[in-house]
Amino acid sequence: MPGKFTIADQIRHIAAIERYMFAENVAGRKSAYQGCGKKLADGYENITDFFNRLHGESLAICSNLTDDDSKRKCTTPANTEITLYGSGSVHWWNMRFIIGVNFIFI
Repeated sequence: MPGKFTIADQIRHIAAIERYMFAENVAGRKSAYQGCGKKLADGYENITDFFNRLHGESLAICSNLTDDDSKRKCTTPANTEITLYGSGSVHWWNMRFIIGVNFIFI
């Protein structure tokens, strides 16, 4: 339906926003989010593979975070500086990894 998000769009969005915005920002880089269209993945297996691949990349980036990293600042796509821990990002990452995979693919 034009102008509406499908479940496939939402899954692609969750995967892409986690990897290309949140993981990039946590790593100290600018957001690389480019959207969530079908060109990223289409069809159940391709979308599942896309989600799992990007989620794995996000986990790899965040697994390198140290306790000291939680005290540093990062810049959001809105050009706002926030402290990683102060913003809840570190806790958000932990919950996202636990909930994200179980919520979508069980």
